[in-house]
Amino acid sequence: STITYDPDQGLQIGCLATLSQIMHDPLVQQHFAVLSQAISESASPQIRNMATIGGNLLQQPRCPYYRDPVCACLRRDGGGRCSAQHGEHERMAIWQTPAPGAPDHCIAVHPSDAVQALAVMEARVHLRTPAGASAIPLDQFFPDPRLDSARPSVLPPGAIITSISAPPPPPGTGGAYVKIRDRAAFAFAIVSAAAVMAMRDGRVAHMRCALGGVAWGPHRTPAAEAVALGALPTDATWKAAAEAALADATPLPENTYKVPMAQAALRRALTRAADRVAG
Repeated sequence: STITYDPDQGLQIGCLATLSQIMHDPLVQQHFAVLSQAISESASPQIRNMATIGGNLLQQPRCPYYRDPVCACLRRDGGGRCSAQHGEHERMAIWQTPAPGAPDHCIAVHPSDAVQALAVMEARVHLRTPAGASAIPLDQFFPDPRLDSARPSVLPPGAIITSISAPPPPPGTGGAYVKIRDRAAFAFAIVSAAAVMAMRDGRVAHMRCALGGVAWGPHRTPAAEAVALGALPTDATWKAAAEAALADATPLPENTYKVPMAQAALRRALTRAADRVAG
């Protein structure tokens, strides 16, 4: 449950560290404020005091059909039918969704807030497996549901998470997390956005962003990062980046509203991150 930071090696968080412990850790607040902010938006204080970061990564889908044994569910029961695709799906994914006529696959979204922050921190998940130790980039830890709808993660049988690491951020990095939800506390994100950036000579020299509530796992947006790199930190840049981030979204009929909502969340996160850049 220890948390350590080394200027050369970066951040190391034991898998049993609680969300509250990470959120209030001075090293996290100093070097990875986006993670502290994201966790502060999670659940309730009582849950943050008990929940571990390892457990947070391994949450089950936030889907009402997964929790209803009467309804068909690919993750719970296997088979070939996803009830959400043929029923209410306004809170489901807008990426990795099936093309018309394609076989069903899971369209649930990952409920964690922390994973978006860890994604922009370029975190790695360290495992202990029967074959030995290994590490997986966080954005590869969650399987593509089009290929595997049965598992919430790529954690091999008999393996455990031991820790999560992140490299040291560029000097002067600022970050922000924005969460849009039904109420101000104890609610899961409809959409969310995490962003970190650093400047050089008044222009964006480093940027990473990820969206939540839109896919099974954090959705990194390299198209947005490419638009902003080298540009001036203006609202026009953030608008163009947000539009690029959602350009390839594939929403379903009932959740098209998530596209402009996610664009707004990302613009807000980029604006706040730029305001927090040091120097």
